[in-house]
Amino acid sequence: ELSDCSFITGKQSSMLVLKGVSLSAASGELVAVVGATGSGKSSLLLSICGELEMTKGTGHVSGSIAYLEQSPWIMNDTVRANIVFGRDYNADLFDKIIHACALTDNIARWPSADLTVVSERSINILGGQWAWLALAQTIYSHADIYVLDDLLSAVDAHVRRHILNHVLLDSGMLAGKLRIVATNTGHIIPYAHKI
Repeated sequence: ELSDCSFITGKQSSMLVLKGVSLSAASGELVAVVGATGSGKSSLLLSICGELEMTKGTGHVSGSIAYLEQSPWIMNDTVRANIVFGRDYNADLFDKIIHACALTDNIARWPSADLTVVSERSINILGGQWAWLALAQTIYSHADIYVLDDLLSAVDAHVRRHILNHVLLDSGMLAGKLRIVATNTGHIIPYAHKI
């Protein structure tokens, strides 16, 4: 919960990026943060994650947070290592997550399936697949709160529908969790509990 909060980028620059922000959300809700490019959506998400300094107001976030940024970083390692990201490997959970993130067919086509090594220079991973891989990693973290920045922009309509149904909506893998999703399109609005 945020109440009349203002945030700056940091002590060094002290640039005000958000002013008078109030937000209340609970477990199980899907919250859509909608606005044009450059309107402050990412800054709001960063403030929720505690990455911006609060200069005014009161704020409290209860629970663990998994954050998926617009341009996710993928380490030079296997697909599996990128998704599991140092946590214990659970084959059943892993398979459910790659299905939910529309990665099953892609991974089956890669030379060593989920043991294929990927990096920023990988020619076998397309742009949208980076986002799906990072989404899978985010889900595998098993957090209480999922803060997702523009994750649906890098996918086509078919994959968008799949991710909505299998991840984001109340029937998806993150059902029961607080999901805060920033977007500059309206695809998620009809399903959101709050906008």
